[in-house]
Amino acid sequence: MSICTAKQYIDKFVSYVGYREKNHASANMESFTADAGSGNFQKFQPLCNAGNGDQWCQYSVNGVCVEVCGNIKDAQYVMCDTTGNKYMTGYTPEGSSFFKKAGRWHTVPQYGDVVYFYSTSMGRICHTGAVISVNTKNKTFKTVEGNTNNDGFTTNGGCVAIHEYSYANVGAPNRVAGFGRPRFAADGYTLKKGDSGDKVKQLQKDLQLAGFCDCGYYGNNGFCDGSFGNTTEKYVKLLQSSAGIDIDGEYGADTQKALAEYVKAAKNSKLDCTVDTFLLTAKEIAQQNRKNNFAYGNAACLPAVNSDDKKVSCDRFVDQVLWSCGLKDVGNRGVTQVGDYLESKGAKKIVNKNDVQAGDVIFFNGHVFILGNKVSDGVYERYDAGSQDRIRLAGAYSGYDSQPFRESIEGFIYAYRLTFKTKEEKPTEKPTEGEKVKYGFTPQDVSDGSKGTSVLLLQEILKARGYTGINGSELALDREAGANTVHAINAYQNDRRKQGFELGSNGKNSGVCDQKMWKDLIAF
Repeated sequence: MSICTAKQYIDKFVSYVGYREKNHASANMESFTADAGSGNFQKFQPLCNAGNGDQWCQYSVNGVCVEVCGNIKDAQYVMCDTTGNKYMTGYTPEGSSFFKKAGRWHTVPQYGDVVYFYSTSMGRICHTGAVISVNTKNKTFKTVEGNTNNDGFTTNGGCVAIHEYSYANVGAPNRVAGFGRPRFAADGYTLKKGDSGDKVKQLQKDLQLAGFCDCGYYGNNGFCDGSFGNTTEKYVKLLQSSAGIDIDGEYGADTQKALAEYVKAAKNSKLDCTVDTFLLTAKEIAQQNRKNNFAYGNAACLPAVNSDDKKVSCDRFVDQVLWSCGLKDVGNRGVTQVGDYLESKGAKKIVNKNDVQAGDVIFFNGHVFILGNKVSDGVYERYDAGSQDRIRLAGAYSGYDSQPFRESIEGFIYAYRLTFKTKEEKPTEKPTEGEKVKYGFTPQDVSDGSKGTSVLLLQEILKARGYTGINGSELALDREAGANTVHAINAYQNDRRKQGFELGSNGKNSGVCDQKMWKDLIAF
Protein backbone atom coordinates (compact mmCIF):
# COMPACT_ATOMS: atom_id res chain seq x y z
CA MET A 1 0.00 0.00 0.00
CA SER A 2 1.46 3.34 -1.09
CA ILE A 3 -0.65 6.49 -0.93
CA CYS A 4 1.22 9.41 -2.47
CA THR A 5 1.37 12.89 -1.05
CA ALA A 6 0.23 15.94 -3.00
CA LYS A 7 3.84 17.05 -3.40
CA GLN A 8 4.94 13.68 -4.80
CA TYR A 9 2.08 13.76 -7.28
CA ILE A 10 2.56 17.34 -8.45
CA ASP A 11 6.34 17.04 -8.67
CA LYS A 12 6.00 14.01 -10.92
CA PHE A 13 3.30 15.61 -13.09
CA VAL A 14 5.32 18.83 -13.54
CA SER A 15 8.36 16.75 -14.51
CA TYR A 16 6.49 15.81 -17.70
CA VAL A 17 6.07 19.41 -18.92
CA GLY A 18 7.13 19.41 -22.58
CA TYR A 19 6.21 15.75 -23.17
CA ARG A 20 4.52 15.38 -26.58
CA GLU A 21 2.10 12.78 -27.88
CA LYS A 22 3.14 10.40 -30.69
CA ASN A 23 1.74 9.68 -34.13
CA HIS A 24 1.62 5.94 -33.46
CA ALA A 25 2.43 3.27 -30.91
CA SER A 26 6.08 4.20 -30.77
CA ALA A 27 8.93 2.34 -29.17
CA ASN A 28 10.03 5.77 -27.93
CA MET A 29 7.01 6.31 -25.69
CA GLU A 30 9.22 7.51 -22.83
CA SER A 31 10.91 10.15 -25.00
CA PHE A 32 9.57 13.68 -24.68
CA THR A 33 10.00 14.56 -28.35
CA ALA A 34 10.76 11.44 -30.42
CA ASP A 35 8.05 10.49 -32.94
CA ALA A 36 6.01 13.53 -31.84
CA GLY A 37 2.76 14.00 -33.71
CA SER A 38 -0.99 14.14 -33.24
CA GLY A 39 -2.06 10.51 -32.95
CA ASN A 40 -2.93 10.66 -29.22
CA PHE A 41 -0.41 7.95 -28.39
CA GLN A 42 1.47 8.61 -25.13
CA LYS A 43 2.79 6.86 -22.01
CA PHE A 44 -0.04 7.69 -19.56
CA GLN A 45 -2.93 5.65 -20.96
CA PRO A 46 -1.04 2.32 -20.70
CA LEU A 47 -0.26 3.17 -17.05
CA CYS A 48 -4.04 3.19 -16.53
CA ASN A 49 -4.29 -0.27 -18.11
CA ALA A 50 -6.59 1.18 -20.78
CA GLY A 51 -4.94 0.71 -24.17
CA ASN A 52 -3.60 3.74 -26.05
CA GLY A 53 -4.44 6.28 -28.75
CA ASP A 54 -7.36 8.10 -27.08
CA GLN A 55 -7.70 11.67 -25.85
CA TRP A 56 -5.55 11.62 -22.79
CA CYS A 57 -5.97 14.56 -20.41
CA GLN A 58 -7.75 12.35 -17.82
CA TYR A 59 -5.28 9.54 -18.48
CA SER A 60 -2.40 11.89 -17.70
CA VAL A 61 -4.04 12.89 -14.39
CA ASN A 62 -4.63 9.26 -13.45
CA GLY A 63 -1.52 7.79 -15.03
CA VAL A 64 0.82 10.03 -13.05
CA CYS A 65 -0.99 8.94 -9.89
CA VAL A 66 -0.56 5.27 -10.80
CA GLU A 67 3.13 5.87 -11.44
CA VAL A 68 3.70 7.59 -8.08
CA CYS A 69 1.56 5.17 -6.03
CA GLY A 70 2.96 2.14 -7.83
CA ASN A 71 -0.35 0.43 -8.57
CA ILE A 72 -3.85 1.10 -9.85
CA LYS A 73 -5.70 0.17 -6.65
CA ASP A 74 -4.00 2.82 -4.53
CA ALA A 75 -4.28 5.38 -7.32
CA GLN A 76 -8.03 4.68 -7.47
CA TYR A 77 -8.24 5.36 -3.74
CA VAL A 78 -6.43 8.70 -4.16
CA MET A 79 -8.69 9.71 -7.05
CA CYS A 80 -11.88 8.62 -5.22
CA ASP A 81 -12.58 5.93 -7.84
CA THR A 82 -14.69 3.28 -6.09
CA THR A 83 -15.51 1.18 -9.17
CA GLY A 84 -12.97 -1.53 -8.40
CA ASN A 85 -12.14 -1.78 -12.12
CA LYS A 86 -8.75 -3.08 -13.24
CA TYR A 87 -8.23 0.12 -15.21
CA MET A 88 -8.61 3.85 -14.56
CA THR A 89 -11.00 6.00 -16.53
CA GLY A 90 -10.04 8.38 -19.32
CA TYR A 91 -13.49 10.01 -19.48
CA THR A 92 -13.51 13.39 -17.73
CA PRO A 93 -17.23 13.42 -16.76
CA GLU A 94 -16.70 10.10 -14.99
CA GLY A 95 -13.46 11.22 -13.36
CA SER A 96 -15.17 14.33 -11.95
CA SER A 97 -18.18 12.31 -10.78
CA PHE A 98 -15.97 10.25 -8.45
CA PHE A 99 -15.01 13.37 -6.49
CA LYS A 100 -18.60 14.60 -6.40
CA LYS A 101 -19.89 11.31 -5.05
CA ALA A 102 -17.15 11.28 -2.43
CA GLY A 103 -18.10 14.79 -1.26
CA ARG A 104 -14.70 16.11 -2.39
CA TRP A 105 -15.83 18.61 -5.03
CA HIS A 106 -14.87 22.27 -4.47
CA THR A 107 -15.13 25.67 -6.13
CA VAL A 108 -11.95 27.17 -4.63
CA PRO A 109 -8.63 25.62 -5.72
CA GLN A 110 -6.06 24.03 -3.47
CA TYR A 111 -2.58 22.74 -4.24
CA GLY A 112 -2.89 19.21 -5.64
CA ASP A 113 -6.55 19.52 -6.68
CA VAL A 114 -7.70 18.01 -9.96
CA VAL A 115 -9.22 20.84 -12.00
CA TYR A 116 -12.05 20.12 -14.45
CA PHE A 117 -13.06 22.32 -17.39
CA TYR A 118 -16.52 22.64 -18.95
CA SER A 119 -17.44 23.15 -22.60
CA THR A 120 -20.78 24.75 -23.42
CA SER A 121 -20.56 23.51 -27.01
CA MET A 122 -20.08 19.92 -25.84
CA GLY A 123 -22.48 20.35 -22.94
CA ARG A 124 -20.23 18.55 -20.48
CA ILE A 125 -16.92 18.49 -18.63
CA CYS A 126 -14.31 17.97 -21.30
CA HIS A 127 -10.78 18.55 -19.97
CA THR A 128 -8.72 18.22 -16.80
CA GLY A 129 -5.38 18.85 -15.15
CA ALA A 130 -3.89 19.43 -11.70
CA VAL A 131 -3.40 22.57 -9.61
CA ILE A 132 0.31 23.25 -9.01
CA SER A 133 0.06 26.62 -7.23
CA VAL A 134 -2.52 29.06 -5.88
CA ASN A 135 -2.09 32.82 -5.48
CA THR A 136 -4.83 33.81 -3.03
CA LYS A 137 -3.82 37.50 -3.18
CA ASN A 138 -4.19 37.81 -6.95
CA LYS A 139 -6.97 35.19 -7.09
CA THR A 140 -5.16 33.10 -9.68
CA PHE A 141 -3.95 29.51 -9.91
CA LYS A 142 -1.62 27.55 -12.14
CA THR A 143 -2.19 24.07 -13.52
CA VAL A 144 -0.30 21.31 -15.24
CA GLU A 145 -2.34 19.63 -17.98
CA GLY A 146 -1.88 16.82 -20.46
CA ASN A 147 -3.40 16.70 -23.94
CA THR A 148 -3.13 20.51 -24.20
CA ASN A 149 -1.07 23.13 -26.04
CA ASN A 150 1.68 25.22 -24.59
CA ASP A 151 0.11 28.43 -25.84
CA GLY A 152 -3.31 28.25 -24.20
CA PHE A 153 -6.22 26.03 -23.32
CA THR A 154 -7.61 23.66 -25.97
CA THR A 155 -9.53 20.40 -25.69
CA ASN A 156 -7.24 18.31 -27.89
CA GLY A 157 -3.67 19.69 -27.71
CA GLY A 158 -0.68 17.42 -27.94
CA CYS A 159 1.61 18.01 -24.98
CA VAL A 160 1.95 18.47 -21.21
CA ALA A 161 2.04 22.17 -20.35
CA ILE A 162 1.48 24.68 -17.56
CA HIS A 163 -1.36 27.24 -17.69
CA GLU A 164 -2.67 29.98 -15.45
CA TYR A 165 -6.28 30.95 -14.70
CA SER A 166 -8.20 33.49 -12.68
CA TYR A 167 -10.72 32.62 -10.00
CA ALA A 168 -13.14 34.45 -12.29
CA ASN A 169 -12.84 31.52 -14.68
CA VAL A 170 -14.54 29.22 -12.17
CA GLY A 171 -18.08 28.63 -13.39
CA ALA A 172 -17.58 30.78 -16.49
CA PRO A 173 -18.58 29.36 -19.92
CA ASN A 174 -15.93 27.11 -21.45
CA ARG A 175 -13.77 27.35 -18.36
CA VAL A 176 -13.44 25.84 -14.90
CA ALA A 177 -16.30 23.63 -13.64
CA GLY A 178 -14.72 22.90 -10.27
CA PHE A 179 -12.00 21.06 -8.39
CA GLY A 180 -11.79 17.45 -7.22
CA ARG A 181 -9.76 16.99 -4.05
CA PRO A 182 -7.75 13.72 -4.08
CA ARG A 183 -7.17 11.64 -0.95
CA PHE A 184 -3.46 12.31 -0.70
CA ALA A 185 -1.44 11.14 2.25
CA ALA A 186 -0.62 14.03 4.55
CA ASP A 187 2.79 15.44 3.70
CA GLY A 188 4.77 14.21 6.70
CA TYR A 189 1.79 14.76 9.03
CA THR A 190 0.25 12.18 11.34
CA LEU A 191 -2.46 12.77 13.95
CA LYS A 192 -1.61 11.48 17.42
CA LYS A 193 -2.56 11.91 21.05
CA GLY A 194 -2.31 15.55 22.09
CA ASP A 195 -3.29 16.95 18.68
CA SER A 196 -6.45 19.00 18.22
CA GLY A 197 -8.39 20.78 15.51
CA ASP A 198 -10.71 20.14 12.57
CA LYS A 199 -8.73 17.17 11.26
CA VAL A 200 -9.07 15.43 14.62
CA LYS A 201 -12.80 16.19 14.71
CA GLN A 202 -13.22 14.69 11.22
CA LEU A 203 -11.29 11.61 12.34
CA GLN A 204 -13.63 11.25 15.31
CA LYS A 205 -16.71 11.61 13.13
CA ASP A 206 -15.38 8.98 10.72
CA LEU A 207 -14.56 6.59 13.59
CA GLN A 208 -18.11 6.97 14.83
CA LEU A 209 -19.62 6.52 11.38
CA ALA A 210 -17.48 3.43 10.80
CA GLY A 211 -18.73 1.86 14.04
CA PHE A 212 -15.53 1.88 16.09
CA CYS A 213 -17.06 3.91 18.92
CA ASP A 214 -18.92 1.63 21.32
CA CYS A 215 -21.30 4.41 22.36
CA GLY A 216 -24.25 3.18 20.29
CA TYR A 217 -27.16 5.35 19.25
CA TYR A 218 -27.59 6.81 22.72
CA GLY A 219 -23.96 7.13 23.61
CA ASN A 220 -21.25 9.64 24.34
CA ASN A 221 -21.87 12.24 21.67
CA GLY A 222 -19.28 14.54 23.23
CA PHE A 223 -16.66 12.28 21.62
CA CYS A 224 -16.33 14.47 18.50
CA ASP A 225 -14.68 17.37 20.32
CA GLY A 226 -11.62 17.85 18.11
CA SER A 227 -9.17 16.73 20.82
CA PHE A 228 -7.08 13.59 20.31
CA GLY A 229 -7.09 12.07 23.79
CA ASN A 230 -7.08 8.61 25.34
CA THR A 231 -10.52 7.73 23.97
CA THR A 232 -9.64 8.65 20.39
CA GLU A 233 -6.37 6.75 20.68
CA LYS A 234 -8.26 3.70 21.94
CA TYR A 235 -10.60 3.73 18.94
CA VAL A 236 -7.73 4.29 16.48
CA LYS A 237 -6.00 1.22 17.93
CA LEU A 238 -9.25 -0.74 17.60
CA LEU A 239 -9.42 0.32 13.94
CA GLN A 240 -5.79 -0.68 13.36
CA SER A 241 -6.34 -4.06 15.01
CA SER A 242 -9.43 -4.70 12.88
CA ALA A 243 -7.59 -3.66 9.69
CA GLY A 244 -4.54 -5.80 10.47
CA ILE A 245 -2.05 -2.93 10.39
CA ASP A 246 0.53 -1.76 12.93
CA ILE A 247 -1.14 -0.83 16.22
CA ASP A 248 0.50 2.42 17.32
CA GLY A 249 -2.58 4.56 18.02
CA GLU A 250 -1.47 7.17 15.48
CA TYR A 251 -3.48 8.28 12.46
CA GLY A 252 -1.00 8.01 9.57
CA ALA A 253 -1.36 7.20 5.88
CA ASP A 254 -2.09 3.46 6.27
CA THR A 255 -4.65 4.08 9.00
CA GLN A 256 -6.26 6.85 6.94
CA LYS A 257 -6.78 4.46 4.06
CA ALA A 258 -8.11 1.71 6.33
CA LEU A 259 -10.64 4.05 7.94
CA ALA A 260 -11.74 5.32 4.53
CA GLU A 261 -12.62 1.76 3.55
CA TYR A 262 -14.71 1.30 6.70
CA VAL A 263 -16.45 4.62 6.12
CA LYS A 264 -17.19 3.56 2.55
CA ALA A 265 -18.76 0.35 3.88
CA ALA A 266 -20.86 2.36 6.33
CA LYS A 267 -22.06 4.57 3.51
CA ASN A 268 -23.07 1.45 1.61
CA SER A 269 -24.86 0.05 4.67
CA LYS A 270 -28.42 -1.22 4.52
CA LEU A 271 -31.22 -2.22 6.83
CA ASP A 272 -30.57 -5.53 8.52
CA CYS A 273 -33.80 -6.20 10.40
CA THR A 274 -37.42 -7.24 10.02
CA VAL A 275 -40.25 -4.72 10.09
CA ASP A 276 -41.15 -5.98 13.59
CA THR A 277 -37.68 -5.21 14.89
CA PHE A 278 -37.79 -1.82 13.13
CA LEU A 279 -40.98 -0.91 14.99
CA LEU A 280 -39.68 -2.29 18.29
CA THR A 281 -36.58 -0.15 17.86
CA ALA A 282 -38.74 2.92 17.21
CA LYS A 283 -40.71 2.11 20.37
CA GLU A 284 -37.56 1.75 22.46
CA ILE A 285 -35.95 4.95 21.20
CA ALA A 286 -39.14 6.93 21.78
CA GLN A 287 -39.26 5.56 25.33
CA GLN A 288 -35.61 6.42 25.98
CA ASN A 289 -36.13 9.95 24.70
CA ARG A 290 -39.07 10.34 27.07
CA LYS A 291 -37.26 8.84 30.06
CA ASN A 292 -34.36 11.21 29.55
CA ASN A 293 -36.63 14.27 29.26
CA PHE A 294 -35.67 15.16 25.72
CA ALA A 295 -37.06 18.45 24.48
CA TYR A 296 -38.30 19.20 20.99
CA GLY A 297 -35.50 20.59 18.81
CA ASN A 298 -32.73 19.66 16.38
CA ALA A 299 -29.60 17.97 17.68
CA ALA A 300 -26.48 18.41 15.57
CA CYS A 301 -24.56 15.19 16.09
CA LEU A 302 -24.09 11.69 14.73
CA PRO A 303 -25.91 9.52 15.47
CA ALA A 304 -28.93 11.75 15.66
CA VAL A 305 -29.24 12.17 19.42
CA ASN A 306 -27.60 14.81 21.57
CA SER A 307 -27.23 13.48 25.10
CA ASP A 308 -25.96 16.86 26.31
CA ASP A 309 -28.57 19.19 24.82
CA LYS A 310 -31.21 16.43 25.03
CA LYS A 311 -33.10 17.48 21.94
CA VAL A 312 -34.94 15.49 19.31
CA SER A 313 -37.34 16.35 16.50
CA CYS A 314 -39.44 14.38 14.04
CA ASP A 315 -36.67 14.05 11.44
CA ARG A 316 -33.95 13.40 14.04
CA PHE A 317 -36.10 10.68 15.58
CA VAL A 318 -36.44 8.93 12.22
CA ASP A 319 -32.67 9.35 11.79
CA GLN A 320 -32.18 7.64 15.18
CA VAL A 321 -34.26 4.63 14.21
CA LEU A 322 -32.67 4.23 10.77
CA TRP A 323 -29.17 4.49 12.28
CA SER A 324 -29.97 1.96 14.98
CA CYS A 325 -31.29 -0.51 12.41
CA GLY A 326 -28.19 -0.52 10.25
CA LEU A 327 -28.14 2.62 8.08
CA LYS A 328 -24.97 4.05 9.56
CA ASP A 329 -24.58 6.86 7.01
CA VAL A 330 -27.93 8.51 7.73
CA GLY A 331 -26.35 11.49 9.50
CA ASN A 332 -28.51 14.41 10.57
CA ARG A 333 -31.08 15.23 7.94
CA GLY A 334 -34.07 17.52 7.75
CA VAL A 335 -37.50 16.33 6.64
CA THR A 336 -36.92 16.75 2.88
CA GLN A 337 -33.39 15.32 3.15
CA VAL A 338 -34.72 12.21 4.93
CA GLY A 339 -36.89 11.52 1.88
CA ASP A 340 -33.99 12.10 -0.50
CA TYR A 341 -31.83 9.77 1.59
CA LEU A 342 -34.43 6.99 1.64
CA GLU A 343 -34.84 7.27 -2.11
CA SER A 344 -31.06 6.99 -2.54
CA LYS A 345 -31.25 3.75 -0.55
CA GLY A 346 -33.81 2.29 -2.96
CA ALA A 347 -36.94 2.87 -0.86
CA LYS A 348 -40.20 2.79 -2.81
CA LYS A 349 -42.21 6.01 -2.91
CA ILE A 350 -45.90 5.63 -1.99
CA VAL A 351 -48.22 8.41 -3.16
CA ASN A 352 -51.64 6.97 -2.20
CA LYS A 353 -52.34 7.07 1.53
CA ASN A 354 -54.61 4.04 1.22
CA ASP A 355 -51.58 1.96 0.20
CA VAL A 356 -49.49 2.61 3.32
CA GLN A 357 -48.51 -0.14 5.74
CA ALA A 358 -46.65 -0.64 9.00
CA GLY A 359 -42.99 0.35 8.76
CA ASP A 360 -43.52 3.05 6.12
CA VAL A 361 -41.92 6.43 6.73
CA ILE A 362 -44.72 9.00 6.33
CA PHE A 363 -44.25 12.59 5.16
CA PHE A 364 -46.55 15.53 5.80
CA ASN A 365 -45.72 19.13 4.95
CA GLY A 366 -42.62 19.72 7.09
CA HIS A 367 -43.19 16.61 9.18
CA VAL A 368 -42.09 12.95 9.13
CA PHE A 369 -42.80 9.90 11.31
CA ILE A 370 -42.83 6.09 11.29
CA LEU A 371 -46.12 4.31 10.74
CA GLY A 372 -47.30 1.45 12.92
CA ASN A 373 -50.31 -0.83 12.50
CA LYS A 374 -53.66 0.31 11.13
CA VAL A 375 -56.27 0.86 13.85
CA SER A 376 -59.27 1.94 11.76
CA ASP A 377 -59.96 3.82 8.54
CA GLY A 378 -57.49 6.68 8.40
CA VAL A 379 -56.17 6.03 11.92
CA TYR A 380 -52.82 4.34 12.55
CA GLU A 381 -50.29 3.74 15.26
CA ARG A 382 -47.51 6.32 14.99
CA TYR A 383 -43.96 6.63 16.27
CA ASP A 384 -43.44 10.35 16.23
CA ALA A 385 -41.30 13.06 17.85
CA GLY A 386 -42.93 15.98 16.05
CA SER A 387 -43.75 18.02 19.16
CA GLN A 388 -42.89 18.37 22.83
CA ASP A 389 -46.14 16.67 23.85
CA ARG A 390 -45.48 13.73 21.56
CA ILE A 391 -41.97 13.25 22.95
CA ARG A 392 -43.02 13.55 26.61
CA LEU A 393 -46.47 11.92 26.15
CA ALA A 394 -48.10 15.01 27.58
CA GLY A 395 -51.15 17.06 26.66
CA ALA A 396 -53.28 15.22 24.11
CA TYR A 397 -50.95 12.21 24.43
CA SER A 398 -50.96 11.93 28.22
CA GLY A 399 -53.18 8.85 28.12
CA TYR A 400 -50.36 6.73 26.65
CA ASP A 401 -47.73 4.90 28.70
CA SER A 402 -45.44 4.62 25.69
CA GLN A 403 -45.42 5.07 21.94
CA PRO A 404 -46.97 4.24 19.55
CA PHE A 405 -50.02 6.44 19.95
CA ARG A 406 -53.00 6.49 17.61
CA GLU A 407 -53.62 9.37 15.26
CA SER A 408 -55.01 10.24 11.85
CA ILE A 409 -52.73 10.51 8.84
CA GLU A 410 -54.68 13.40 7.34
CA GLY A 411 -52.08 15.64 5.80
CA PHE A 412 -50.38 12.70 4.07
CA ILE A 413 -48.29 13.78 1.07
CA TYR A 414 -46.22 10.67 0.38
CA ALA A 415 -44.37 7.83 2.10
CA TYR A 416 -41.25 5.74 1.55
CA ARG A 417 -41.23 1.97 1.98
CA LEU A 418 -37.99 0.32 3.00
CA THR A 419 -37.02 -3.23 2.14
CA PHE A 420 -36.94 -5.28 5.33
CA LYS A 421 -35.64 -8.75 5.95
CA THR A 422 -38.23 -11.50 5.82
CA LYS A 423 -38.65 -13.22 9.16
CA GLU A 424 -38.10 -16.94 8.78
CA GLU A 425 -40.55 -18.79 10.99
CA LYS A 426 -40.56 -22.48 11.89
CA PRO A 427 -44.10 -23.64 11.09
CA THR A 428 -44.17 -26.11 13.97
CA GLU A 429 -43.28 -23.55 16.62
CA LYS A 430 -46.16 -21.52 18.08
CA PRO A 431 -46.18 -19.03 20.95
CA THR A 432 -47.75 -20.13 24.19
CA GLU A 433 -50.89 -18.44 25.52
CA GLY A 434 -48.72 -16.46 27.89
CA GLU A 435 -46.76 -15.08 24.98
CA LYS A 436 -49.75 -13.63 23.10
CA VAL A 437 -49.69 -9.97 24.04
CA LYS A 438 -49.21 -6.66 22.26
CA TYR A 439 -46.30 -7.54 19.97
CA GLY A 440 -47.25 -11.20 19.64
CA PHE A 441 -45.53 -12.50 22.80
CA THR A 442 -44.06 -11.61 26.16
CA PRO A 443 -40.30 -12.16 25.96
CA GLN A 444 -38.87 -14.82 28.24
CA ASP A 445 -35.46 -14.86 29.93
CA VAL A 446 -32.70 -15.94 27.54
CA SER A 447 -29.54 -17.71 28.67
CA ASP A 448 -27.13 -20.29 27.28
CA GLY A 449 -29.20 -23.14 25.82
CA SER A 450 -32.48 -21.22 25.50
CA LYS A 451 -34.50 -21.73 22.33
CA GLY A 452 -37.53 -20.20 20.66
CA THR A 453 -39.18 -16.94 19.70
CA SER A 454 -37.66 -14.89 22.53
CA VAL A 455 -34.18 -15.93 21.46
CA LEU A 456 -34.94 -14.93 17.87
CA LEU A 457 -36.20 -11.49 18.91
CA LEU A 458 -33.13 -10.93 21.08
CA GLN A 459 -30.80 -11.98 18.27
CA GLU A 460 -32.55 -9.64 15.81
CA ILE A 461 -32.35 -6.65 18.16
CA LEU A 462 -28.71 -7.21 19.11
CA LYS A 463 -27.68 -7.81 15.50
CA ALA A 464 -29.52 -4.67 14.36
CA ARG A 465 -27.54 -2.70 16.97
CA GLY A 466 -24.27 -3.98 15.54
CA TYR A 467 -23.48 -6.65 18.15
CA THR A 468 -21.65 -9.77 17.01
CA GLY A 469 -20.59 -13.15 18.25
CA ILE A 470 -17.15 -14.28 19.39
CA ASN A 471 -14.27 -12.81 17.35
CA GLY A 472 -16.67 -10.59 15.43
CA SER A 473 -18.61 -13.47 13.87
CA GLU A 474 -22.06 -12.63 12.53
CA LEU A 475 -24.84 -13.23 15.00
CA ALA A 476 -27.03 -16.00 13.56
CA LEU A 477 -30.83 -15.71 13.75
CA ASP A 478 -31.25 -19.38 14.62
CA ARG A 479 -33.55 -19.25 17.71
CA GLU A 480 -30.86 -20.98 19.78
CA ALA A 481 -28.82 -19.15 22.43
CA GLY A 482 -25.28 -20.49 22.24
CA ALA A 483 -21.87 -18.99 22.93
CA ASN A 484 -22.26 -16.24 20.31
CA THR A 485 -25.61 -15.03 21.65
CA VAL A 486 -24.27 -15.03 25.21
CA HIS A 487 -21.22 -13.08 23.99
CA ALA A 488 -23.52 -10.44 22.45
CA ILE A 489 -25.61 -10.25 25.66
CA ASN A 490 -22.47 -9.59 27.69
CA ALA A 491 -21.27 -6.99 25.18
CA TYR A 492 -24.60 -5.14 25.45
CA GLN A 493 -24.50 -5.25 29.25
CA ASN A 494 -20.94 -3.95 29.19
CA ASP A 495 -21.88 -1.04 26.92
CA ARG A 496 -24.87 -0.09 29.05
CA ARG A 497 -22.73 -0.23 32.20
CA LYS A 498 -20.43 2.36 30.63
CA GLN A 499 -23.50 4.52 30.09
CA GLY A 500 -24.58 4.20 33.74
CA PHE A 501 -27.09 1.34 33.49
CA GLU A 502 -26.34 -1.90 35.34
CA LEU A 503 -28.00 -4.90 33.69
CA GLY A 504 -25.67 -7.59 35.02
CA SER A 505 -24.87 -8.37 38.62
CA ASN A 506 -22.56 -6.34 40.89
CA GLY A 507 -20.68 -4.79 38.01
CA LYS A 508 -20.25 -8.08 36.13
CA ASN A 509 -21.95 -9.41 33.01
CA SER A 510 -24.47 -12.17 33.67
CA GLY A 511 -24.78 -13.70 30.19
CA VAL A 512 -28.55 -13.67 30.73
CA CYS A 513 -31.16 -11.45 29.11
CA ASP A 514 -33.63 -11.25 32.00
CA GLN A 515 -36.71 -9.05 32.34
CA LYS A 516 -34.61 -6.07 33.41
CA MET A 517 -32.56 -6.30 30.25
CA TRP A 518 -35.65 -6.88 28.12
CA LYS A 519 -37.17 -3.72 29.56
CA ASP A 520 -34.01 -1.81 28.73
CA LEU A 521 -33.93 -3.28 25.21
CA ILE A 522 -37.48 -2.69 24.05
CA ALA A 523 -39.25 -0.80 26.85
CA PHE A 524 -42.21 -3.16 27.19
